[in-house]
Amino acid sequence: MKKIGVLVLLILAFFLLTPASGQDKNGLDVGDRVTNFKARDLSGREISFDEDILDKTSRTMIFFMTTACSACFEELKDISEFVKQNRGKLSVWAVAVDLRGEKTVKPYAETYKFAADYILDPKFKLPRLFGFSYTPSFVLIDGEGKILYKKGGFTAGENVKAIISKFVE
Repeated sequence: MKKIGVLVLLILAFFLLTPASGQDKNGLDVGDRVTNFKARDLSGREISFDEDILDKTSRTMIFFMTTACSACFEELKDISEFVKQNRGKLSVWAVAVDLRGEKTVKPYAETYKFAADYILDPKFKLPRLFGFSYTPSFVLIDGEGKILYKKGGFTAGENVKAIISKFVE
């Protein structure tokens, strides 16, 4: 009985201490320059933010997702449509935090063919870097690596394309 009480207190503490917006105040914020980081893409190749991800001629979006998340699917579908309608104005990197990594993400990418490159992050390091605690979330970044906008979590009826268009010329 005592163990159940302790468990209930721990769960309650978790929910009380977790930011409602899905953003952690310890992560990078709007106006900050994204620090260089390294990760692996779907082919297993090591990539870096400064050399491979940052698009110096347009805007870059880093989208945090899991393949089992229906809200992530809907947002990535809308983002992909925006990219296809606005070629050359936005590059998208989908950071998949799926625990099974490539085994789960590669079939997803091949099936849906969204306009995004994929990064594997089964340990959830990159969302934490940006201050996110869950998916879907994203950041929009300018050509110099400065964060223009952060969005944590899903809101039904929110027009992601309209948000993006405010920051993409």
